Amino acid sequence: MSDQNIWNYAQLKNLIILTKDSDFYTRCILSNNPVKVVHFQFGNFTINQLHIFFEKNWRSIIEMIDKSTLVVVNELEVQAIL
Repeated sequence: MSDQNIWNYAQLKNLIILTKDSDFYTRCILSNNPVKVVHFQFGNFTINQLHIFFEKNWRSIIEMIDKSTLVVVNELEVQAIL
């Protein structure tokens, strides 16, 4: 699917986009009708590293996206942007 199709589908179904693609970050900031986006800004993790990361941070990610539109996640922090 194209980015536009993913965006439209997320809007239609009231879904959250989880992505490493900075295009969705930009689109969320510029949109008059944004969808919720969690933008991951970290390098490649092994499956084990990813599991440990989400085990430590998933609750914060969920809490922030529940209250905001754009959440940026990197190795050091989880931050609500919009």
